[in-house]
Amino acid sequence: MLRLASLLVFSNVAVASILIFGVSLSLKNSRNADIYEAQQAAANLANSLSIEIGAQMHLIENSLSTIAFRVSDANSEDERNKIVTKELAEQGMLLSQVSNLRFADASGAVGIKINGKTTDVSEFSHFISAAHAERMVFSEPVVCDDSNEWWAAAKTECNT
Repeated sequence: MLRLASLLVFSNVAVASILIFGVSLSLKNSRNADIYEAQQAAANLANSLSIEIGAQMHLIENSLSTIAFRVSDANSEDERNKIVTKELAEQGMLLSQVSNLRFADASGAVGIKINGKTTDVSEFSHFISAAHAERMVFSEPVVCDDSNEWWAAAKTECNT
């Protein structure tokens, strides 16, 4: 009788151990599958976002190239600012992102007047560090004090 009881206890422990092992293995495989699916979803989202950002950057680049081409014929700073203002307004109708671009001259004055005032970015750390760059430099996004809009300034003249 004792032998039968020991055999039953042993078999119950063995069955319980097999069940615990099976459930553990199943949970581990399920977790690994969930991790793999999450990694695939993240990779797909990153790829889609990368493609979309690339396309938007290409559109903005084309828009800025158009503005640069039209500004190249300007003879004075005032004429250049008028052309940039007009072109940004036109390009802003086609591309909403462009309406948030502002251009600063070498002194840090943003050429577009907001509420009748010219905005000055000469004290912004990013502008100070980019002041002597040999190329166009875009600032980090800033909030304009006068209009409370987010925008980015681009330094358009190079200091040598």
